[in-house]
Amino acid sequence: MAHGAAAVIIPAMQGLELSRRYFFDHGLPLLRRRYGEELCRRVAAGLLSGSGNTGGGSDVAGFDDEISRDHNWGPRFFLLLDPRDMGECGAEIQRFLDENLPEECCGFTLNRTSFPPNKCYVTTPRQNALDNTGFASAPASDLDWITIPEHRLFEYTCGTIYYEPSPLITPVRQGFTYFPDEVRLKRLGFAFFALMLGSNGFRTARRGNVVSTQMFIAWMMECMMRIMFLARGRYAPHRKWLYHAFRQLPGVPQSMPSRMEALAAHLDLATVESQVLDLFADVVEAVNALGLCEPFAVDFRRQYRFGALNHHAFAILGALEARLTGPLRGKPHEGPLDLWCANFMGLTTGMLKSVWDTGAARPA
Repeated sequence: MAHGAAAVIIPAMQGLELSRRYFFDHGLPLLRRRYGEELCRRVAAGLLSGSGNTGGGSDVAGFDDEISRDHNWGPRFFLLLDPRDMGECGAEIQRFLDENLPEECCGFTLNRTSFPPNKCYVTTPRQNALDNTGFASAPASDLDWITIPEHRLFEYTCGTIYYEPSPLITPVRQGFTYFPDEVRLKRLGFAFFALMLGSNGFRTARRGNVVSTQMFIAWMMECMMRIMFLARGRYAPHRKWLYHAFRQLPGVPQSMPSRMEALAAHLDLATVESQVLDLFADVVEAVNALGLCEPFAVDFRRQYRFGALNHHAFAILGALEARLTGPLRGKPHEGPLDLWCANFMGLTTGMLKSVWDTGAARPA
């Protein structure tokens, strides 16, 4: 900075509050002036996740800070219309707002990496659900539910509606509040299977392979965090924000995040297995508390053929699988593709075609 130049002070504000001010200070007055109070009573507005690159961002979940003000961050909002209004004047409202909304609000402008670079996104509740989950309303079939990536459900349900004079989008979003029971059971069991695969890190540690061990340990910690989210009945976000959200997850033992940080910061090949098993014991306790199956007594003193973690995880997988009664039963080693794709195991051609092969058409 040149001598004597004034410092540029960026106000501390998160994207949600900026979106709220942008709508109430500029968006809503424009709508009232052009379309009247009657239309304004039929719309809803908020900061939501959209499709692809047109609406998502850390600010939707309230995770944004100065570092994350890169793409799609700035003054913007979603405007929800009912299908009739959308058909009659949705395109006109989009053009009107694009042309008349200011470029700046509270000292911020939109970082336009989305396409198109809208300051607002005019859509319907069902279209917004379809853009996020692949379904215009909550599916009735567990086979359909299992195809929705969990992080997309997190992004869809964590958005904030700050203007809704009459129920419009809330009834649609309520259908996606959380997984149906059998889908939750299936995902929980498969997360234990994925955790078992990560235990190869114990073998690489014994061989002195630091890099491979670090990769496997990171994967096992991710699986354990995902299990804890499932145990608490909360959607888990994308990997970028998984640990950030995990630290805020109710019911997580206070020591668990600090032990994970210690394990990530300093990998000791001689103690890594015992450190992971300590974390795993907390995970088993959380699942026991659900009462989904008979409680498992954690006993790491015995020597198991495939290791203590694998022995316990496989038993829990089997117990959870036995609770399934619907179409998700019978494939304990196959699970939702969003977990498979994050895994280190290769996908088979058949799995890429379809794990579940439902043949069901999604609603438009």
